[in-house]
Amino acid sequence: MTPSGTFHWFELVTHDVDAAKSFYQSVLGWQSEKADSGHSPYCLFTKNGVPVAGVTGVETMLDWPKLDTFPRWIGYVSVDDVDSCVSNAVASGGRVLKEPFDVPSIGRIAWIEDPHRGDIGVIKLAA
Repeated sequence: MTPSGTFHWFELVTHDVDAAKSFYQSVLGWQSEKADSGHSPYCLFTKNGVPVAGVTGVETMLDWPKLDTFPRWIGYVSVDDVDSCVSNAVASGGRVLKEPFDVPSIGRIAWIEDPHRGDIGVIKLAA
């Protein structure tokens, strides 16, 4: 389990999942495999059989602010309580980009933005 306050996962949101898979396979030696995460299409990037990141299409996240404009990598930090983290972010001058939601078999996730417009995901893994 990833300690609270450390990066747990990275996810690429892109306009062309197949091109991204080809690029990262060529550059980093990553393989890809389809996965069920509640987003479709969604693939895992793996290295030597170990998941290292995910990739999905922009069209699956059009209701997420900032994702309808350009591809991006999203880093997810492990937290003890997603809802408390989101409340603390707002109280500290940040804003909520995606309200907390549950992904079956994965955990609870939200996306927040700091006062300087830097965005980050937070995640509490399912038990």
